[in-house]
Amino acid sequence: MIQITHDQSLVDHLLKEDLITPEVILTEHQLKDQDLLLLCSDGLYGMVGHNAIEKILLTYPVAQAVHELVNQANALGGQDNITVLVTRFTS
Repeated sequence: MIQITHDQSLVDHLLKEDLITPEVILTEHQLKDQDLLLLCSDGLYGMVGHNAIEKILLTYPVAQAVHELVNQANALGGQDNITVLVTRFTS
């Protein structure tokens, strides 16, 4: 697999500078049963605040939460591409 885009985040900067490795990112946060993992573009995170995202994730089933998050970002102006992936871990 080849990465064709790069993020402008602190994590991406640390990876480029070899200050952390992808393995560190994956092992630093141990996901537990029923934990949710959200992967999203700045089209969501730049439009919808952290508290609103958390409330939607805790209120709706996973599939509906994805739609609600995209709808909320669009309702707030949808100024960028909005990509949202949510998964729930089960043991």
